[in-house]
Amino acid sequence: MSRMLTILAALLLVFGLLLLNYTQAIAWEHHAEHAREVGYPDPANWMFRLGQFLTPAAALWLGMRLAGKQRSRDGGAT
Repeated sequence: MSRMLTILAALLLVFGLLLLNYTQAIAWEHHAEHAREVGYPDPANWMFRLGQFLTPAAALWLGMRLAGKQRSRDGGAT
């Protein structure tokens, strides 16, 4: 179960980064044009906001999961 939660945190981090890349604010028009050509939905503001939320939240969760594993491996020593 612990490994599954760590994998889930890593997948959420990757998904958040992909959302931020897809809705890159600097090249918004370029991404929207490419999305129309390929048949993908236009980058939306909610996608950008979700990416902004998921990326740091998943990174924090993944970091805490990995730090907890390290701490339990060391016997709780700091």
